[in-house]
Order: sequence, then C-alpha cells, then structure tokens
Amino acid sequence: MCILRIGLVVLVAGTWGLRNTQGAELAVTAVTAVSRAAVAVERIVVDPAADAVEKAAAKELQSYLARMGGGTVPVVESADPAVATPGTICVGRGEVSASLCPPATLDQLGLDGFVLRAQDGRLVAVGRNHRGTTYAVYRLLERLGCRFYASDLEVVPTLAAVTVPEDFEVTDSAAFEWRAMHGTIAPMKCTLSPGEWEAKVADVDVPKMMAFPRGGFWHHTMGFLLPAKPLAETHPDYLAQIGGQRRVSEPAVQQYCLSNPELLAAMTERVLAWIASDPDKDYYPVHYGDVVSFCECDNCKAMYAEKGSITDAVIWFDNQVAKAVAAKYPDKYVTILAYLSTRTPPKKVKPEPNLLIIFCAIVECQARPWTHPVNVQRRVLQDLEDWIDLHPLGPKGIITFEYPTTYNYSGFTYPALYAFVENVREYQRLGLRGVYICGLGSWKHLEHAYSYVIPRILWNPDQDMGALLDEFCAAWYGSAAKPMREYIEWLHTRAMQSQSKGVMDCHAGPGQPFFRELYTPEFMEQAYALFAQAEAQAEDDTVRQRIAKEKWGFLFTDLYLHGVRSGEIVPADTPSGIETSPPRQDDFQKVSELLRISRLYNRPWVINPRAWHHYSLSSLVGVEPAGERWWDDPRVRELMDDPARAFGQAEEQHQQRVQRLVTLENDDLQAIIVPTLGGRIWRLYHKGLQVDLLRRSGLPIGGLEKGLPHEPYLSLGGYEEYAGREFGAIGWGQDCTCDVAADGTSATLTAVLENGLKLVRVISLAADKAEVIVDSRLENTGTQAVQDVVLRVHPEFRPQAGGEMPELLGLSDSGTWETIAYQGGDNALTGSRRPQGGWAVLFPQAGLRVENRFDPAQVETCFFYDGRTFFNLELFSPGRDLEPGASLGIRHRYLVQRVER
Repeated sequence: MCILRIGLVVLVAGTWGLRNTQGAELAVTAVTAVSRAAVAVERIVVDPAADAVEKAAAKELQSYLARMGGGTVPVVESADPAVATPGTICVGRGEVSASLCPPATLDQLGLDGFVLRAQDGRLVAVGRNHRGTTYAVYRLLERLGCRFYASDLEVVPTLAAVTVPEDFEVTDSAAFEWRAMHGTIAPMKCTLSPGEWEAKVADVDVPKMMAFPRGGFWHHTMGFLLPAKPLAETHPDYLAQIGGQRRVSEPAVQQYCLSNPELLAAMTERVLAWIASDPDKDYYPVHYGDVVSFCECDNCKAMYAEKGSITDAVIWFDNQVAKAVAAKYPDKYVTILAYLSTRTPPKKVKPEPNLLIIFCAIVECQARPWTHPVNVQRRVLQDLEDWIDLHPLGPKGIITFEYPTTYNYSGFTYPALYAFVENVREYQRLGLRGVYICGLGSWKHLEHAYSYVIPRILWNPDQDMGALLDEFCAAWYGSAAKPMREYIEWLHTRAMQSQSKGVMDCHAGPGQPFFRELYTPEFMEQAYALFAQAEAQAEDDTVRQRIAKEKWGFLFTDLYLHGVRSGEIVPADTPSGIETSPPRQDDFQKVSELLRISRLYNRPWVINPRAWHHYSLSSLVGVEPAGERWWDDPRVRELMDDPARAFGQAEEQHQQRVQRLVTLENDDLQAIIVPTLGGRIWRLYHKGLQVDLLRRSGLPIGGLEKGLPHEPYLSLGGYEEYAGREFGAIGWGQDCTCDVAADGTSATLTAVLENGLKLVRVISLAADKAEVIVDSRLENTGTQAVQDVVLRVHPEFRPQAGGEMPELLGLSDSGTWETIAYQGGDNALTGSRRPQGGWAVLFPQAGLRVENRFDPAQVETCFFYDGRTFFNLELFSPGRDLEPGASLGIRHRYLVQRVER
C-alpha cells in the first residue's frame, strides 16, 4: 500500500528521516500528518492522449513515491472520469482531471501555470501545458519533503505515512514565460524552461521553446542559417563590407549586407523553411553576428541614414522576415538582439508584434543593480523602458539576456547574484516576457548556490533570497553552513556596496579595476578566515571538497591580483624595459593548495585558454609542465607536496631568466628580442623621447625555455610574424636560434616551422638614426611544394601620451603623403587603396611619427587595426605556392622621428 494518503487530517510536529541520492541519512524536522478517514493512493491516472512529457511526469511521481518507501503505485492510462475514485492522483490534462480542475481554470493561468488540488479523496496535478504539469508534480514532491538541491544532492524522505489534507490546494504561475538557464540542477526539477541544454522528465525530452539553426546555437544565427562560405563564390555581395572587404568569418560572427534585397529574400526563405522543418518551437532567432561592426557599403550607410540608425536598419530587416512568418505561421515569434551596437532603441522603426526583442546589457556592472548610479549612467533601465514603450506588445515583447557569470578565468570570484535578484524583481514590475541566463555552470564560483536560488526567483521574484540561501547552505555544507553562508553574504554585500566607478564586466576577468578596488588584502584576509572556519567545521570529505571548490576560485583571484608574477618577465616603462620579481613563499603555499584542489577536480593547467586572456599557473610559479597530465611533472609534484623546497629552487633560478633576451642598441633605439618566442621584437624604445612604441604583455617562463605551439594563440604583444594569412598562424611562438653581431646592432634568427618552411629573419638598427630594419624570408627547403604561403607582419603599437590615437598617413602614386581615414576595428587597404611603398602614424601631441617603408612588390595588403588600446600596422605578402628551393619575403623598416608639437 502506498504511504501517501488523501483526506482530512490533523497536522502534528514530528521528524522525518531523510536520505540523499547517495543514501546518506539526514535528520530534518518537518510536519507529519495523522489521518481521519484518509484514503490510500491506489493509482496514478494519465490521459491516453496526453503529451509524452505529461506521461513521463506521471512515471516520475510513481518513481519518487516508491523511493519514499510506499511501493509502486500503478500508472493507469484512461480517459474515463469514472476511474477517478478516491485514492486517485490525476496527472495532466484530460477528461479525468477535468472533473477536479476545469480547463477554464487552467486557461486563466500563465503559460506554465499549474494547479494542485485535493478533493473527495482524490488529487490532481495539472498544468496549462505539459511543462506546467511537470512543475506541478515536482511541487507536490517538494510538499511531501523531497528537495532538489543539485544533480548530486537530492533529498528524499523515508516515511511510514504521509497524508495530503483534504483542503490542500496550490495554484501557481511563473512570473515570466521563458526562464532558461544552464545550472547544476535538472531544469524541470527547479521550474526552469528548457533552454539550449538537455531537459528531460524520466528520460523523455522536453521540447525546447527556442529554435536552433542546424550546426549552431541561438545567440547568433544568421551565419548558420545562410552560411557565408558558399556565398563568397556565388553571392559575395550578400556579405558585409567591413574595412573595405567582404570577408567570410566564423558563422557566429558573420555579418551580412542588410541593404541587399536579394539577401533579405534568401534569409526570409531560409527562415520559413527552418520553421517548416522544426515546427514545435515558439521562438525563431534571426540574429546578427557577435561583433560590433556592421556593413559599411554605400547602400548600407544610406540605409542607416534613411531609417535613423543601425538599430533601425536591423529592426527593419527582421521586421520583413517577421511579416512573412506571421503570414504563414501566425503563432510563431521571430527574435532579434538589442546588443552592443543595437542596444539603444531605434529612432523611427517599430518592431512587428511578432518580433521579440532580446535585450542584452552586457558591458554594464553586473555586481550592482540597474538602479545603481553606475548603471543609471549607462542607461540600462532607460533603454529597456524605451524598448517597452516602442514595442506593440509592450513588456511582453521583451526578453532579457542576463550575464550573472563570467566567460574568462572560469571559477574566479564573480559576485553577481544579489544584484541579479534585484534586477529580476524590476523585470517583474515591468512585466517582461522572459529572462535568459547565459553561461552559468561549468566550474563557476558558487554555481551550485546560484543554480538553486536563481530558478526559484525567476518563478517567483517575491521569494526571500536570504531564506533560499540559508536552506541551500544547510543542505550543501552541513555543519559548515554558517561560515559558508557568511562568506556568500560578505562577498556579495561588499560588491553591492562598492563605490567603484568601474564595472564588473563579464569578459574582463579578475584584473579589471572593479576587482582591484574590491579585493583588497584586508578583504581577502576576512574571507580566508571564513574558509578556515568552514574547513574546521566540515563533517566529511564531501563537504570539504565542496568548500575546496569555492576556495579554489578565491585562491586564484587572490593570486591573480596580489601574487608576484615570478613566472613571467613583465614589461616596465623604465630604461631596462623589464621587471622581474623574486618569488614569495606565501604565494607558493597558496599555489600549492590551488594545485591540490585542481588535481582533486581534474582541472587543466591553463586556467583561461582564450587567445586574448590566456593565463596559466606558469605565470605564478615559473614551471611549464609537458602534457595534459600536468600533475605528473616532477617540478609540479614537488610544488604540490613540498612548496617550501620548490620556493627555494625558484629563488635560485630567478636571476637566470633575463639571459634569454637579446638586446640591440644604437644611440637612438633599444630593441629587445625574444628568440624563443617567434624571434619577436618585444620592446622598441626611443631613448631621446623616452617612449615605448610597442604594446607588450608578460613573457611566460615556459615559453622562454622552449617556445610555444601556435595554438592556442597567446597575445604577447610587440612585433611578431606569421607564416600564414590567418591571425595567430604558425611562427609567432616558434623557438629560433639567434646569432648577434659583434657590434650589438643586428641579430639573425633562424627556425624551421611546423609546415616545413625555413624562416630567416635579420633585425638590425641603423648606425646613424632611429631606424630598425626587418628582413624576413620563408624558404621551402623540403622536397614537396607548399601551397598558398603568406608572410604576415603583425606589430602592435601603443597609444602615446594621454591615450592619444594616431593620424594615419600613406604614400600616394605621386609620392606625397596623404591622410587615410580609418574606423575602429579592421581597415584593409588593398588595390588602389594600398599605400605605395610607405605609410606612417603621427602623434601630434606626443611629437612622434613612426614611418614604415616597404617594397610594394612584396606587399599585397596593408592592414590597419584600431583596437583603441593598441593599433597594428600589418603587412601581407602576396600568397604564393612555393616549390622546393623557392622563397618569398618582406624587407621593410621603421623610422621613428620627432615632430613639432
């Protein structure tokens, strides 16, 4: 007989014995029930025509009741209302459940709303749709004492009997229609909507609400809907013209020429075919690429001016698609991003009613709510409210795209929860349609706590966040709950109270100013004390490991901000140009603990693999292990086992590091070359002006020892070259031999690259002026031809005094210098636009001019990149197939000149 009974009851205090999914016993004080004429549950009824998800929900209820100790209650498929005798639980919509909950009642609820109701010894768990029914079943299980804290921590009560009161009723609806997030709990068990991740009920897939293009994801879709690569041959005019070129990019960043009517027709046709092939979704995203630049052709510029702005043009384009969709599929929605360049609402064009806006506040401060002055200044709520006023559906035309997480340096301390909860309450007040959370999970700091709290707040923002955190910490950390709860409070409260004018940016990592101001040594000391208390109070290894996981993020953040980068040679604005720091024993102790936790969780040595934010533990300890099993390296193992001994050895090696650098000098210039890292010019310093010309990053000790593979690319700055057309192609990290001339003004670097080409580069300084000459050549010394060889010169110059960005000049056919207009980002100068043998950057305020002269026959493209914090004067050779014995090269020179201010 089932433990569950339905009927009139008297409630009394008592205790349930609970167990988690590993079978561990937990003691939880709860309320039990004593029955008066209660009826034991004998069957679970579901309609034969019910959705597969509703049938799965009935099976899920059956499974959990059995685990609670009540045996197996049969699941019966029936549409006969007579089967609903006392002792019946009805799951899902149908003729049987209608006698307990009329369809009209359900139709008045929100999209995912549900009803739980006991009546005459019967119980119904029914939703307006299949998702609502699933949420009703899990809510019932929670009322019976089950808890879903994480995929590896479910609490299921072991009960002799439990009775549902005769007057039991729950009617509930979610605050938002779409509530998608990837967390550490199965989505349907915590009232999340299915997002792009797997959502199942008893092994049955729950259909997604957002459609996905084939081979892609929903955030940026146009490049997947209409792939650019074949278009480059058949319709190059469909592709965006950016920097003078219509280029094929990765699908997620591909941009298109929105003024092209043929592109619009092709995209519309593709979207209609997509809906026909995948008709059960609600939303179909037609989103541009993940970049800030849009097409710059004359027609698009005219379109931006005519429509009112780039945002107007984007909305107009998607409006045409949305109209075609509405005519054929009136119940479907198209979506478009309000993101970066299009975050500001349009000036003239209004969205169609079936075009939903995905509002993305990505570069604002995620640690403080949108009502905080630092975000008011950035117009987050003002823009959001303007979009609401503009949309025909008002707030129901808006879904927000949220970033309470970080995309770089996964696992570091990123306190976004408290501000996010305040923002969600503001969204509820405004009446928005949905909230999507991007990027949570996959080794994020406090991800389990966030995964428990956020879905519940999305369902009902009025819930007490503090109480939810209290409950979670008690279950997750056990006897160590108090200090860990205090740590969460300390971290988030201090972030909310920060007076920093900077923002907590989801991409910038722990080095951004907001964190440097927040995570002071005093702050770290207080947090370490809380971790020490938690470790001392932990009752078993499981809890200790959970504490260690969060401590890992704190240790890393502390070491990143305050640790001595003894594993790097760091650039310095001094005559020597470098700074090396002796290691500190305290850092080695912290790194040792960090490594032990990393090994426990099988984390990689490289903490952040992204090209522009590459970071590994070598920066701290000066050890670069070989292979993925970094813990097998003897030096790393010694550091983990005996950090004091490892520290002593590091002190001995400290003075040897700078000997790997080669310095060339004349009366005007100093050039520091790194032979083992691509033979790059890492520093170019003008002695008279006392200025560094090149942007530089720290040099990793591991790379100084033996070079680095070309993937993943590591941004080290300075002057580097690639043996390939693509950014970061082979050559930048190649270990080169180096012969220095006796007078110290030139060096010859030689290497054999991965593709078999031999590189010879001669770097020399002029005897009588501030000029550096670079003569590089690639030679095929093999026996087979090498296809499409390109030599790419890639120097990164830095702005000068006060952040001054340069004027760009180029030599014309007549030999005169003419100004070249440029924009932020890529500026490709080819054909008639390419300078004729020379170009230059001029800094009038700094009194500085850098002139780059080259042989036009050796250079096909000049490429100027304006990155705002750096800029590139790149040269591309023509592409050639190199037969054995053949070669190509570029000889060019940089002349540094003083000019009148």
